Amino acid sequence: SAMPMPAPPQGFGLQHRGMGAAGFGTGIGNGLSNSSNRFAAYVQGLRDTGLDVVFVIDATGSMDWVLVEVRRRVADIADATRSLVPLTRFGVVAYRDRDDPGFVVRELPLTFSLARLARFVDALRAEGGGSWQEAVDAGLEAAVNRAGWRPGAKRVVLLIGDAPPHEKDMERTLALARELARAGGEISVLDVSNDSNPALIEASLGRKVNRALYRDHPMLQYQRIAEAGGGTAATMDGDIRITRQLVSLIMGGQFSAEMSLLLEGL
Repeated sequence: SAMPMPAPPQGFGLQHRGMGAAGFGTGIGNGLSNSSNRFAAYVQGLRDTGLDVVFVIDATGSMDWVLVEVRRRVADIADATRSLVPLTRFGVVAYRDRDDPGFVVRELPLTFSLARLARFVDALRAEGGGSWQEAVDAGLEAAVNRAGWRPGAKRVVLLIGDAPPHEKDMERTLALARELARAGGEISVLDVSNDSNPALIEASLGRKVNRALYRDHPMLQYQRIAEAGGGTAATMDGDIRITRQLVSLIMGGQFSAEMSLLLEGL
């Protein structure tokens, strides 16, 4: 979808962990077109202020494969983000639905500790969720109001789900997204639903499906949430590896071309 970019310099990638900001900027600046000077400046800004990232994840039964993938890749996601912005903290909110016997919302406030993050994610199980819609608003509410954001840090919420909020809660959900955007934050959404990801279904079935029966783009409710929250709505784009999608969204969907070059190896 993005325009092809010139190749980055030899050996330029995430393995250069200790690279200073200047090195990062020049690497990107030389290897790509000038639009990436904006990206280098953006990353430098994040290095100065720090970055707070909260994953808001649907933890109902159909999300099992996503939680397995997040558990497996949570250290990679953190490392890749911190190679760009060392002072990044992570938090997690898991949500189900109002009548779920297990929990409606379970949360880990923002932390620098990768061990705490991994422990929390390891303990999450995908269960329940009888109705199609889920308590997306409850998940966002926890993230926006209780995550323990640092003053001055860039605030990013990543909503990962396969079902919309209940219709009656949609306005409240959009209001929460706008509230975060007003505070200088942004909400991006990764739609992992079958409907939006026919390529994933094809991969699991091992054959082609009739694309006309699928959406192939993020569901409208998710697009509206991302728009209200000043972020990007994305699908898996045929890529089973959730790491690249998430790190790209963390760093701001507007730089997806630059990010895909940096994330080649993930």
